[in-house]
Amino acid sequence: QAVTPMDLEFSNLPPSFIVAGSKDQLAESSRLCAESLKGRFDSVSYKVYPGEAHGFFNRSARPASQELRGDIIEFLSGN
Repeated sequence: QAVTPMDLEFSNLPPSFIVAGSKDQLAESSRLCAESLKGRFDSVSYKVYPGEAHGFFNRSARPASQELRGDIIEFLSGN
């Protein structure tokens, strides 16, 4: 049986940063998951990177990949 975060119930959740590229096949499910979690937990952040496909984080030459890396550092530092 397939399991996704949308299939699970959380009673608590650590601070979470959910991201998606706007051209990612999973962008809509990521958005729905983030919205569901944000409705129950204050510590959920969500960001869409326009024009990016799934896995863009690994394409370090892309400006959005560099932006995401900076966003992750900012998120982890608590700012």
